[in-house]
Amino acid sequence: MPSEPPPILLEPLIREKPWGGDWLSKRLGKPVMIGGRAGESWEAASVAGVSNPIREGPGAGGTLEALLREDGPAIIGREGPSLPLLFKYIHARDHLSVQVHPDSEIARRHTGRPEGKTEAWRILAAEEGATARLGLDSRSDRGAFQRALDEGRAEDCLVRHTARPGDTYLIPAGCIHAIGGGVLIAEIQEASDITYRFADWGRLPDSSADSRPIDLEKAFESARLDLAGPFSWTPAEVTTQGAVRRERFVSDAFIFEALDGDGEIEVERPGGFEIISVAGGETLIRSGGGEASLRLGETALLPKGKTPLILRMRGALVLRSYLPTA
Repeated sequence: MPSEPPPILLEPLIREKPWGGDWLSKRLGKPVMIGGRAGESWEAASVAGVSNPIREGPGAGGTLEALLREDGPAIIGREGPSLPLLFKYIHARDHLSVQVHPDSEIARRHTGRPEGKTEAWRILAAEEGATARLGLDSRSDRGAFQRALDEGRAEDCLVRHTARPGDTYLIPAGCIHAIGGGVLIAEIQEASDITYRFADWGRLPDSSADSRPIDLEKAFESARLDLAGPFSWTPAEVTTQGAVRRERFVSDAFIFEALDGDGEIEVERPGGFEIISVAGGETLIRSGGGEASLRLGETALLPKGKTPLILRMRGALVLRSYLPTA
């Protein structure tokens, strides 16, 4: 294997959800799910035994987990089968549950694994009037929220944001939130699938392939009721190269970039692995290990390296995610 391995093209993992729909196939070219309730497409993941198949590149024909177990230091710069970030697309035809994700300390206490979850959303498409609810409003304390839960109106206590394409939100661990119906989202997150629900819009616990328990004790323990926002994520840097606009968002958990336009650009690499996904158009990516063409909805894991990344974009929206430090 060369000093900088070539890009690794990943197959998506489509997950049925009771709130899912058909935008993942109609808007991103994902496989059609019978019943039309495709809620999530896991694009780059290796966590808790769930791992993407590899279509091209190192480990082709196997899984990302198997590749990282065998050659993790060369691919992502660390031992073990887990990828520390997870990238997915979400279509919410209906509302998601009112939920919270624990931080690493609370996750360790309940699961034995320090898998806290800070996440970020990029709104890709939204129906008129679609919303996202983030954090308790200033009039609500724990008592008011508990009363709202008892009365079946938990969403009334959350701050409502109108979902608009191009908006980006950072949701720290401990933030109570709910994605509204009628949105298509790209999500980058710390690698965890731990969710504690406050309420689920009256859906039955076993109404889908996923068990959907309500666990108020763990949810309240995980929630940071003092988080007041704003949760809109402002880019730390906005630059333009030719006809390509680049937004760079920075957090302690990950760095997220949105590159939009036409033409060829060159960007520096931080040295670690990157997740690159095409949410619009198509692009060719080229770095020290080689090149790959990505069409709408396709995702690649770019192994660690410092050779600058070249993107040849054709009407593309490219989403780029990586750790803050190599």
